[in-house]
Amino acid sequence: MSIFVDWGDADETIWICRFSGNWTANEFMTALNSTKTACADRKYLVDILADMRNSQTTPQNLLALLRIGTQFSYDHPGLIVVITSSDFWKRIHDLIIHTFFGSKPTGIHFISTVDDAYYFLDITQEQRQQAEHAQ
Repeated sequence: MSIFVDWGDADETIWICRFSGNWTANEFMTALNSTKTACADRKYLVDILADMRNSQTTPQNLLALLRIGTQFSYDHPGLIVVITSSDFWKRIHDLIIHTFFGSKPTGIHFISTVDDAYYFLDITQEQRQQAEHAQ
């Protein structure tokens, strides 16, 4: 399998999808379904980290797959952070939301390094906890 999915922290608040080499539409759908299941079983928000740095493929039905992934982002209340050193994935994302979703903003953020992604998630989760305690 070219898409690895698992928890990214001991508290199970971050779910990682690591894309590597050539991946297929079936692998994408399997990873997405695993992600939905993992997030649905929690009583708290789960943030998703999609590491695209080693992805070397664009399946023929890429736009359809990413449209499905974008729809998931609207349904998923947590953050989705995509790690990529290329602007390819951001441009495709922007095209999809403009074409299919009327430019409605998503909870997807594009960040270039793993350290920056985890820092962004740490700050967001800390702010979430502070807001919960203030209520």
